[in-house]
Amino acid sequence: MFDRIIEWLEKGEGGDFPSRDVRTAVAAIYYHMMAVDGAVTLREIETFTNILGEQFDLDDDQIHDLMHRGAETDASSPSLFPFASIINSAFDIDKRMAVMDHLVSLADSDGIRHPLETELLEHLAKLFKLSEYEAA
Repeated sequence: MFDRIIEWLEKGEGGDFPSRDVRTAVAAIYYHMMAVDGAVTLREIETFTNILGEQFDLDDDQIHDLMHRGAETDASSPSLFPFASIINSAFDIDKRMAVMDHLVSLADSDGIRHPLETELLEHLAKLFKLSEYEAA
């Protein structure tokens, strides 16, 4: 029974989340990192847009669309597990490490590492199956 529940969660069934869309999953997790401390700064938004543009080779309109999809998807999801599952399926360990590095950049972009950001980095490292990852 437990295995079927995990399988259902990994498939992302039952929500508005676009099925298996890794770019939306990444954008949702990046947005979650920006918002976890309760304040989204202009510097964080700039970092967010730069990372998305470089990571997925997007133009400004595509970045804007993905940013909004990520924010909406994050807001409508009860957990980060479906996003992590999609990322784990689509990305090898090196790409997951790159996502973690981007998350660290987002957490530090406003000049202050909030304790909630540190906890989120630790949680996501576990979800991405990166037990050796340590956020500096």
